[in-house]
Amino acid sequence: MSVLGLIPARGGSKRIPRKNIRLLGEHPLVLWTIYQAKESVMLDGLAVSTEDREIADLCCVHCDVIRRPPEMAHDTASSYPLMLHALDLCGGAYEYLCLLQPTSPFRDADDIDQCIAALKVSGAPAMASFTQGGKVPNGAIYAAHTSWLREGGNFDGPAVEPFWMPPERSLDIDTEDDWSEAETALMAMA
Repeated sequence: MSVLGLIPARGGSKRIPRKNIRLLGEHPLVLWTIYQAKESVMLDGLAVSTEDREIADLCCVHCDVIRRPPEMAHDTASSYPLMLHALDLCGGAYEYLCLLQPTSPFRDADDIDQCIAALKVSGAPAMASFTQGGKVPNGAIYAAHTSWLREGGNFDGPAVEPFWMPPERSLDIDTEDDWSEAETALMAMA
């Protein structure tokens, strides 16, 4: 039961310019997710989807890079077309897709593996990570059967089972305040 790990990393960001390559501690933000994914034992393949040459050049030494069309890289673009684009390029080689957003630098490989394992045994078509006690996905992990995605499955729908994560690993960096919170958390870990 093969699983593709897919990291969406566009070059543009209005709230935090160039955030995917901005240093968080010693590493660009996108590399935190690549390193976690490479430690996962449940991922059989790993790719970054980007339209940005600098991100592609940074990531290509660590994993595959999928060059996505510009129309899939604007501020309001959904993740669904880029997931289907990646699956099409893989030629049906994967039964599951695990979307890992680079804005969640504190999830770990064990979170990824547990979410995928839980999905495989649950019988649900998809699973999304939630902060314990939360009511909406925290953005760290989305995993689904590829057939469900191809049929128009929606991670916002009722078919998605929750995968619970502790608050300290659930930070989603979308604003400068979130970035400051991440830097503070890193200092506390040191």
